[in-house]
Amino acid sequence: MRILLLISLWLAQPLPTSAVQRCNTNCQSAHTDCILACDGDLACAKQCHQTTESCVKRCTTP
Repeated sequence: MRILLLISLWLAQPLPTSAVQRCNTNCQSAHTDCILACDGDLACAKQCHQTTESCVKRCTTP
């Protein structure tokens, strides 16, 4: 399941400005799901955080 969440975050594409907030919310929701799926594994949680940062960056990249 973690792999699917990470892949879905990487596939996120930049969106029009009007959809940035929704995109950020989706990134945050996926981050929460990813952290829960890690079940306390710190390396996994770190990867979730890095992937989420990339996701959010894509939300605001034109």
